[in-house]
Amino acid sequence: MKDETIATEFTSDLRTFLERRGYTHLLSLGIDPKEVNDASEPETDKENYWLRPIKKEEEESNNTTGLNSSPIQSAEVLAMVAGEDNIQYMVKVPLVDYNDYLAKR
Repeated sequence: MKDETIATEFTSDLRTFLERRGYTHLLSLGIDPKEVNDASEPETDKENYWLRPIKKEEEESNNTTGLNSSPIQSAEVLAMVAGEDNIQYMVKVPLVDYNDYLAKR
């Protein structure tokens, strides 16, 4: 259960909660191919852009993975929660943290 995550839409409230929880960066996991989204959600033309919150120690060890990360307070991340027309930002949050987030809403 420790490593379980849940996928959810990345919102301003969730970003603030994650920052308070000690997460310092968002790791960019990539975009689902358009045809994957079309198969699962025929009513939308949005692409899912996947993120994972990481803490400082994980970010420091991330340098060898080749994946990009952005500080959680950066203008880039704030733009993500504002949204874009054809992109839906999704975040994979540890289940324990997400349950706390829901309880505190």
